[in-house]
Amino acid sequence: MPYLVVGYLVLAYFLKFWPFEQEWTAYVYPTKTDMSIYTTHGPFDSLEQCVNSSQSIMFSLNKPDYASYECGLNCEFNKDYGLNVCEETVK
Repeated sequence: MPYLVVGYLVLAYFLKFWPFEQEWTAYVYPTKTDMSIYTTHGPFDSLEQCVNSSQSIMFSLNKPDYASYECGLNCEFNKDYGLNVCEETVK
């Protein structure tokens, strides 16, 4: 049984499903109809921290109804696509 757990952790590490390290990045869009203009914030250790920070930033823009955000998990810039690619995104 211990070999199964060790095998899972080794496989998870190499396949980037490592459950112990999560880095969330906030993407805040001042105008939700124009997703090309955004600011990034973070990294955050949890989705909750990312969401709370994103919402605070939106409210500081004085027009929170016009803004939007999303939080991305373990995002990396992809040179081929010219944008950030995340394992998961949550709004």
